[in-house]
Amino acid sequence: MRKNCERTLNAWFRDEPFGKRGDSIWTDGSTIHSYNTWIVAVLADFTGIRFRFNNTKYSRTTTTHQNAIREYMKGDGWALRFHEDVPRGTYSL
Repeated sequence: MRKNCERTLNAWFRDEPFGKRGDSIWTDGSTIHSYNTWIVAVLADFTGIRFRFNNTKYSRTTTTHQNAIREYMKGDGWALRFHEDVPRGTYSL
């Protein structure tokens, strides 16, 4: 996994910001963004905690981020809810 992606994931799990808006990958603590588009976010409701994952294809860099995050979250019982056709630049859910 790329170094910035790993650092971003670690900060996100601690609910801490990492990077800044517009970086290739960054988090505000609750959502991971690739450039200015959300990629993964926490969805907490009465059924528990799940994760929304933006599965829309954009650039090669964003696809690399998506693949790294998906691989990191695969197999550990993560409840991922996939979203398609999210417009580029969609900052939040």
